[in-house]
Order: sequence, then C-alpha cells, then structure tokens
Amino acid sequence: MSLTHIYKETIPCPLPLPSSPSLCPRASTRARPYVVHPSPMLETEQTLLKRVGLIEEAIADRPAVRQALYAIRPHCNYQIFGICADNAQEAIAALNRYTDVLGYPRAPELDSCELDAMQGPMYLKYNPKTDLYYLNPYEGNERGVIISCQSVYDDGIRDTYGHFPLDLFDEISPEEIPEEIPSKLHP
Repeated sequence: MSLTHIYKETIPCPLPLPSSPSLCPRASTRARPYVVHPSPMLETEQTLLKRVGLIEEAIADRPAVRQALYAIRPHCNYQIFGICADNAQEAIAALNRYTDVLGYPRAPELDSCELDAMQGPMYLKYNPKTDLYYLNPYEGNERGVIISCQSVYDDGIRDTYGHFPLDLFDEISPEEIPEEIPSKLHP
C-alpha cells in the first residue's frame, strides 16, 4: 500500500449509517484526504520548526528552536529520528543526545568492529517505538537531524521537521527542559 493510499483511504463510520449523511460526517462513499489541523497554541512552534529546514537564519535562536521541540513532544505518540552525519560515530552521538533530552530510549549499541568498518558520511534512522534502526552510507550534502512526529490522535502532530543541527542539544542545562518531558537529563 502506498503512502498516498494510506492518507486517502475511506474512513468508515463506526455506527450504522443514518438516513442523513450529515449525522455521521466521517462516513463517505469516496476517499478523501485526512487533514490534521494544528492546535492554535502550537502554530508558532510548528511554524518555527518548519522554517528551520528552509531558512538558515531560523536556527539562529537555538533556545527558541529547542523550546518549540519541547512544546510539540507531548502532542506526538512518538518521534522517528533521521541523522545525516559525516561518520557513524557522529550520527550515533547526535542520536543519543536527542533521545536523552527528549525522553526516548537510546538505540541499541552497534558492535565497535562494525562501526570501525563504516567509513564516510552516514544516514542513521531510528524508531524508538519499535527500537529498530538502520545505518547506511549517505551521499547527500545535508547534515543534521530530521524529526518525524507520529500520532494516532486526530489532534496530535503528524509532521516532519529539520534538518536540525547535530549539536542542538550539546550545551543545555537540565533546567531548560520542561518537567513533562521524560528527559534523562532531569535531576
């Protein structure tokens, strides 16, 4: 099933279809796109995060970008991380920092012999929900972290943001991280 098909599938009504279709607005005899409207209170944060990948100056205010990431975290069931780095060690270090700060488990450790054998730029993708990852050679020029937000709720956030700097969370204090984020950096 293609991604396009997933988002255009018909959403069945859980109740018997009444004689008036307006009583069950989710029922449809034809496919329609599934649209998520962002929470008005998060529009500013989502706009800032979308700009990071498009406008270089958007990352200048790193504390604001981190605060926006903290703000959206509770509105996702989980996030998937994609890391584009100069080498495997740099990708793993960035992933560990992001997952530690945002309160996700770290990816399973790679064998040091495997890491030593991997040369050149790498792309690391990690899904903390399934605890699965892969690390492949990467030929692109971009470097940074891509975060894909996943939610099963209608009002949740389902979007992709980035490339964030690999070192975005390198110089932060635990006090900066809101208490509702299950960060490993909280005392």
